[in-house]
Amino acid sequence: MICWETLLVFFPLKPFWRDEWCIIFNLKFKTASQLWGPLDYTQQFPRVYLELLKWFCSKLNYSYFSFRLPSFIVGIAAIVLCWNLMKRIYPPNTANRFLFVLILVSFRVFMDYFVQIKQYEAELLLSLLALWQLLELADIFKSEELHLRRYVLLCLSFTVATFFSYTYPIVVAPVFIVIFIQGLLGLIDKQRRPRLWLNLFLQWLPLLLCIGSIGVFYIIDIRQLMADHNMHNYWERRLMPDGLTFSSFFIHLWLLFAHVGSGVLFEVIFGILGVLSLAYNLSARHIPLSSNGKWSTVDLVRLYSLVLIFVAIGLFIADKLPMGEPKFNSFMVPAISVLIIYCLDQLFARFQYRKYINGFVFVLFVSLGGNVIMGFVNNFMSAEYLKRIQIYAATERAIRLATTDKIPILITPDIGFPDNIADPVPFLSMVAPSGVLKTFPAYQVGDTVAIFDIKNLKQIDSAQSLLPVGSISVLIGDGLNYRVIRR
Repeated sequence: MICWETLLVFFPLKPFWRDEWCIIFNLKFKTASQLWGPLDYTQQFPRVYLELLKWFCSKLNYSYFSFRLPSFIVGIAAIVLCWNLMKRIYPPNTANRFLFVLILVSFRVFMDYFVQIKQYEAELLLSLLALWQLLELADIFKSEELHLRRYVLLCLSFTVATFFSYTYPIVVAPVFIVIFIQGLLGLIDKQRRPRLWLNLFLQWLPLLLCIGSIGVFYIIDIRQLMADHNMHNYWERRLMPDGLTFSSFFIHLWLLFAHVGSGVLFEVIFGILGVLSLAYNLSARHIPLSSNGKWSTVDLVRLYSLVLIFVAIGLFIADKLPMGEPKFNSFMVPAISVLIIYCLDQLFARFQYRKYINGFVFVLFVSLGGNVIMGFVNNFMSAEYLKRIQIYAATERAIRLATTDKIPILITPDIGFPDNIADPVPFLSMVAPSGVLKTFPAYQVGDTVAIFDIKNLKQIDSAQSLLPVGSISVLIGDGLNYRVIRR
């Protein structure tokens, strides 16, 4: 996966699509200060993250490489952090621990957005960061000494992470709850340690910094997101338009787990595994509670995962979070993985189930790995992809020709293939064909090439009035085919 995505970063093998066109248009044609206001085309993006993207991409003249590299780096960081957490959470003698990484990298959103200029890779990374922060705070509770550099890094992570994801406040909320429970149990424990109060202070200082940064993030960013009525209307269609019923609740809960898998078969597998794992972890025998807050690492992350799922359910019931959309729930993947792995481990520990669970996990390993490979094969061998890459190459050549010859371009909505950008999307404003063309790296921000929208290639006669006075030639095209026409 990493080798293939590296090729996609350095070579123009992955054309941009609708959501990327909208973000790139804002990056290229809005100033740094304008990015803090409403974004064009009903877009929302963590503004600090967007500012850093603009700074980086502008330094490289908004090249293909500049658009692909940031998300790639974030994706690599997510894999590395996931691997380190796996080794920290699970003992080395269990093969099931590798599912923690494999479920993440086989998640469709992770694969699809690995090099896309969107924020979903960052949300996955920060969901893993919240787990790391929880483990660090838990270590402070039982530690006899403080590692200053590590503690400063922890405080810094709580202060900065908020500004890079709209879902980070959700994934960090269970950290507050778990640490509060741990501290409360520690206070009522009869065998109190001498450093208990100091350790509690050291635990809560980073959390207080987090509260402060969330407050600032709300004022400068989230408040604007909450005031976006079009976004509210768009989300309402993905919540419960007919109100809360048992069937709608269970369907969305099923989809929350099912969409961890990619493809119909894996959606069924993870839907069943997820629901069973949730029930199994909530059973009286397996609820991860401790009389004095001294949890094992596995039990600690299990408690965090259960709390996060109930936070997500609460937000869904309050009409604040759709549970059936994999992109909007990508932050749940690590928590769901923890519950599934625990359930499989416990079943494996029972001698009578061992060979069946062992065989199932082996098939799951092989099939998930194969699913990743087939995902790439299907994406990059399809007829749709072949046409998209042809449109990308043809349009890049057309822009360079128009720039060199200083002639205007007339472009049809077909440049937006496979989306029909001529049809309005409810509650969303769609980028125009000329806007799509301007997002191509060959079109520089300072270019004076005039771009005009036309309905189809037959409209050249009626489009003459659009052209600048004195234009002798015009380049007309539909994204795939371009030709120069003299007036």
